[in-house]
Amino acid sequence: MALLATWEDGSQAVILLVEHWSEARKVDLRRVNWYVADLALRHPHAVVFPVVLVTDPGAKAVADHWEMVVAGVTTVLLRVRISQVTTADLPRLRSLQNRVAGMLMALVVQDTVEAVVAAFGHMARSPGPLDDLERFLPFIMKLARMPESDVPRFRRRLEEAGMVNVITEMKEEGRAEAGRATVASIRRLMDRGVLTRDVARTELQDLMETGAIPRDIGQEALSLLK
Repeated sequence: MALLATWEDGSQAVILLVEHWSEARKVDLRRVNWYVADLALRHPHAVVFPVVLVTDPGAKAVADHWEMVVAGVTTVLLRVRISQVTTADLPRLRSLQNRVAGMLMALVVQDTVEAVVAAFGHMARSPGPLDDLERFLPFIMKLARMPESDVPRFRRRLEEAGMVNVITEMKEEGRAEAGRATVASIRRLMDRGVLTRDVARTELQDLMETGAIPRDIGQEALSLLK
């Protein structure tokens, strides 16, 4: 996963490259070096900061650098930040009120269903827009490596944990946002003279009848057209 970040003053662009391994013995810094070089080539004005995220519960140490030496000359040197997250870190992750901690929980809880439920619940309690939860839920399920066979059990656990209401609220909020955007577009067209007031009113009524926009939003928009 690579995230491009820039400062407001435009002084520097940084690409945070995070490579995840569930087994410490499989960490391959040669591959990380390839990814760093590829990102640097595609984004010549940015610097790349590589992080190796390891969720192996074992105590095996992970090297934080890889180098290539030819005839005593170092031709390539890669240094990475090693971040090892295990079940021992769960209390600390639970104490953090942010959604990154919630997603990390999905990597270390052993049971895939419980991992996703825990991560989703933590994210729901953390500050941030509701639509983030709907957007990141498939990603959390992927991080936890949840197989299709576990999806029914996952849905039951959501109901038991009372999180179905959260998902319903997310969908309703998303529908409301889409409705407000549609109303705003109609008003802009009317202000520019593309639509008459009567046509705009008819369009809003049709959208409400078909369920394309929530009725309360449509009624509010109609009241402003009087």
